[in-house]
Amino acid sequence: MSIAAIVVTVLLLIPYALIQPRFSFEDFVATNSTALTAAEEIDSGVGGVAPLYVRVPLTEMDPNVGPQDFEKIRKVHEIVEARLGENKVISAASMTNYTDNGFTREEVFEAVGPFMKQRFVTDDGSQGLVTGFMPTIIESGVLKQLVSDLQSDLRAAGITDAEVGGFRILTTFATDDIVRGLQLDLTISVLVNLGLIGFAFQSFRVALASAIPNLFPVLGTETWLYFTGQGLQLTTVIALTIAFGVAVDDTVHFLSHYLHSRRDEGLAHLDAVKHTLERIGGAIVATTIILCAGVIIVTFSELPQVALFGTLFVSTLAFAVIGDLFILPALLAAGGKFFHPLGKIGVRMADEDPTPDDPTADTHTTGGPATRPT
Repeated sequence: MSIAAIVVTVLLLIPYALIQPRFSFEDFVATNSTALTAAEEIDSGVGGVAPLYVRVPLTEMDPNVGPQDFEKIRKVHEIVEARLGENKVISAASMTNYTDNGFTREEVFEAVGPFMKQRFVTDDGSQGLVTGFMPTIIESGVLKQLVSDLQSDLRAAGITDAEVGGFRILTTFATDDIVRGLQLDLTISVLVNLGLIGFAFQSFRVALASAIPNLFPVLGTETWLYFTGQGLQLTTVIALTIAFGVAVDDTVHFLSHYLHSRRDEGLAHLDAVKHTLERIGGAIVATTIILCAGVIIVTFSELPQVALFGTLFVSTLAFAVIGDLFILPALLAAGGKFFHPLGKIGVRMADEDPTPDDPTADTHTTGGPATRPT
């Protein structure tokens, strides 16, 4: 069981490294929301109305767009249209129907008015704007690929100074950065907690024993997210962080009772493992069931993010029970002599604390010095 746990945990690092952040507005809308239905109907009808902007720096500084700048805008217009579809892009290059019929660009800009003109070119003629319309309901992975393809096409056309932007693009990429940062923070938090466990018990062997049981719940849940295609989201990382904080308590309790059985009760290594399982195994299961019962109700929420939070919280705690009641005892038992001198401090249980007036407070019943927790 120990070998299997170690191998599985190491393999779970692969999905952890491959999982990608995911952001989608529909995840923040109720499942049966009319807004979501309307957006889907718009996408199926006109192909979407979510704007994608391409800022095109101009060199001629002509408020009415000079010939050289117009050609640059036209290239960008064609590139964006090739990705989004015909008639889904507007820019100064869209005026060719009017200019071909004898109107000048100055006359066309005067006809649309000063406000609408700024949708095509700035007043000083330094920047042009190409606006495309993409589906409202679009996965973050698809959107990021679209932006990457557009940037590649622009570079291939010799246009290296154009910039792709828009609210959807901004939120998607910003959310990715935030989620990546939170994932790194979660990883650091797990490692710091392992270090603190070893420090608290004054033994690196304790930290090593708790590594697999504490990594397994987080990695297991992220693997489930990876294979279900849900990816990492803000809610995902927050739920994992909270659940890990709750789950690590069980590991500390197990190790504390194990050390108490070894040092204060004088049990042998394997006997202490079995005694600890019998002593607190039921309590760990009971507290996990109580916590899950209190949170599982939110998994039925119509808000996808709320439902996901409850699902991840429950699944992480379920993995934690496996780690604490199966993997940790198996590692301790399989470690044999390596874990024999586990810990350098004794752990006195609350019900065994001597009274202040007890003159024998510093000794065991055998007369030897008692080891106190620091």
